[in-house]
Amino acid sequence: MTNLSAADRRTVLRLVLWVFGLYALTMAGRVVSGDGETMFQTTRAVVERGQLSIDQRPEAAVGRGGRYFSKYGLGQSVVQAPFVVAGRVIAFLAPIQTPPDLPARFFVGLTNVLVTSIGSGILWMVVRSSGIGSRGSTGITLATATTTLLWPYSRADFAEPLQATALLAALLAGLILYEKVSANQSAADLASRSIVKWGCSIGFAIGVAFMTKAASLILAPAVAIPVFVGAWHLTLAGQSRITRRGLTRASALLFSVGLPVAGAGLAQALLNWYRFGNPFEFGYGDEPSTGFTTPIYDGIGYLLWSSGKGARMVRTSGGNRLPPSPLVGTSKADHCTGLSISVRHRTLVFLAMVGVARGLELGPKIPLRHHSLPDAWMDCAASRLAEVALERQDRHRVGGGDRRRIWPLRQRPRCGN
Repeated sequence: MTNLSAADRRTVLRLVLWVFGLYALTMAGRVVSGDGETMFQTTRAVVERGQLSIDQRPEAAVGRGGRYFSKYGLGQSVVQAPFVVAGRVIAFLAPIQTPPDLPARFFVGLTNVLVTSIGSGILWMVVRSSGIGSRGSTGITLATATTTLLWPYSRADFAEPLQATALLAALLAGLILYEKVSANQSAADLASRSIVKWGCSIGFAIGVAFMTKAASLILAPAVAIPVFVGAWHLTLAGQSRITRRGLTRASALLFSVGLPVAGAGLAQALLNWYRFGNPFEFGYGDEPSTGFTTPIYDGIGYLLWSSGKGARMVRTSGGNRLPPSPLVGTSKADHCTGLSISVRHRTLVFLAMVGVARGLELGPKIPLRHHSLPDAWMDCAASRLAEVALERQDRHRVGGGDRRRIWPLRQRPRCGN
């Protein structure tokens, strides 16, 4: 997927616009959390006063000079800055008198709508690069956008959407780089400028994620796996042994990735020093060293049964079997009936789309309590997906070899009233 075709570019653009429109119609239009309020106040301080200090808040910490600073990374506040500026302009031009920060709060509510929509487009390209067709990639992306926590998080004002989008961008850039390296096993036809360009893109994306949430470094090695594999291919340069030229090009790749990440680390250290007088202080004090203080049995209860994030309220494609939820790939269950019965388990719709695309079994955690789509639409969509899967199975039944039958349905479903 080194170069998108014109049709793919149009598909990505339409997909991003569709997801943006959907999320915008359901946006909160305000700051909804204490974390979001703290990052919003930081953005206002930067835009209006050129400072980072804010008024005292529970989510802020005392820093240098007795001033209060946000504990959170600066990434989300920087991304919100254009929306705050737009809100101030609207407030100035509005024909009626409004609270000074009301338009700014409304426009800040669009930040994660836009970020998550862009993330959906990046996800489409990541899926497409794995060999899945355009329609399959679109189905998987739409299912992810409408049946996972992407939708609720687009309405919130947390930093996770920006973190996830940046890490996805790093993964996509790594996959593109690996594809370029694999297509030029000798490495002679792959320009050093191209290696450095994509390496810097990967490092910059990881740096953005780190500046948004420092814990992103834990996930950075995972999204950088294509970089390590590509560097190994460069060292061999199509030969059976490591070459000096290959080592030079692999070192250039790793350096181009590491330099932006190191720059982000230095920027974060300077930010911490400016706020709290210590480059390694993020504002949490001794909280990390204190560790977990919740009693173990209370923690297990919250983990399993809490209404917000309890494991009982979610399911995965191969994990906990919450009845009724037949899994894709079983050979005896009547999937059509099961899919209709468990339509509220929206993971199955995602699995159906993946099954139509490649016959795989995977899916994110889905909160069963959050119904993003009307049940009637979901029932119709589930039935239609099962029917499409049947048709695909029929096409591959002859000459399919050991191909697994992912939808052994005996009766075609109907999408009725």
